[in-house]
Amino acid sequence: MVHTGDKNVVKDISDVMISPRIEMMVIDGTVLNKARELFFRLFDKRMSFTDATTMAVMQQEYIRKIITFDSHFKGMFGVLGG
Repeated sequence: MVHTGDKNVVKDISDVMISPRIEMMVIDGTVLNKARELFFRLFDKRMSFTDATTMAVMQQEYIRKIITFDSHFKGMFGVLGG
């Protein structure tokens, strides 16, 4: 989950994850295949497979904005943050 020595931070994140306002999603074969396609298509941008999976989910769910400091989301989605 989080690499931190602060148990309170881990608890806060855990509480957010179980909030009824948060929708947890299972990554199915369709999203996984799209993530793989994005990962190889955008390989030169040094994107992680996790980021490619995030992009695939965003595309599938029509999510247009993301809060992130990862620069490879810029130009593809509205970025809130760094």
